[in-house]
Amino acid sequence: MSMLLSIGFYSLCLLLLPFFTLGLIASLKARWQNRRGPSLLQPFFLFRKLFAKQDLRSIDASWVSDLSPPMILASALLLAIFTPWLSFSPLVHGCDLFLIVYLLGLSRFFTILAALDAGSPLSGFGASREATVSILTEPALVLSLLSLALAGGSTNLGRVFDFSEGGGILDVAIWSLAAAAIFLTALIDLSRMPVDDPTTHLELTMIHESMVIEFGGRRMAMLLLAYAVRLVILLGLASQCAIHSILAIQPIQTSILHFLSVLGILVGAAAIAFIETFFVKLKWTRVPEFIAYAVTLSLLGCGAALLGGGIS
Repeated sequence: MSMLLSIGFYSLCLLLLPFFTLGLIASLKARWQNRRGPSLLQPFFLFRKLFAKQDLRSIDASWVSDLSPPMILASALLLAIFTPWLSFSPLVHGCDLFLIVYLLGLSRFFTILAALDAGSPLSGFGASREATVSILTEPALVLSLLSLALAGGSTNLGRVFDFSEGGGILDVAIWSLAAAAIFLTALIDLSRMPVDDPTTHLELTMIHESMVIEFGGRRMAMLLLAYAVRLVILLGLASQCAIHSILAIQPIQTSILHFLSVLGILVGAAAIAFIETFFVKLKWTRVPEFIAYAVTLSLLGCGAALLGGGIS
């Protein structure tokens, strides 16, 4: 695939996949609950409606609430540029895997800051829970990416996700464990089930929704778009790891590889819809136990990577 065609296809995916993925989750959940459900393009219609509405803000809010949504959206778009969430992503050369962690932390920082700036007890409640969850979740993401860096011999994402390189049986375990850990981390970072229920507005269950509940209009549209972009990036990153586990033992043609890159994101969205339909939300006191699963998988991946380095 030429560079121009790659950039064009990548831009099209970045424009359509975030809205389509959110719509697919809502549609599948409705079908499995014997409901007709919304259109697959409903998130796009919601974004367009919010972007045309007048901005609303709390009377206690300051300039922080005006600055935070653009910063959150900008960090999400930078993640889309620097993260190899698609096999044909025009990855910027020299980007470091820790940049992903910093950009995710920057987005989380401004989300918490905006929630506290609104002066709402409910927003502050959600911000407190988000800060607690992020402290427990970040080690899982860092360690899972570190296991890939150890296997690839570099923290450069372009080299780690080099699809021309082969692998072995041990690499299957490393990439599979990283895929599972990143997927569980995505459920936590995006406040999905079983950590949080995005369809409810009850005070005792809300994390992400309570932090953005004070926003409206264009600022809410920017937050919705940033959330959708982060969703496809994390699902894409997990699917790329799963594809690498296949590549370690079986070569795949380039055209099929690009198809699997998009299909993996949709499969991840279907998995989220399945979890939110057939599983229940965990109690807040049980959430650290769920996060421990992601941390354990990432630690096992690091152990496998170190074992592979010792063997080689």
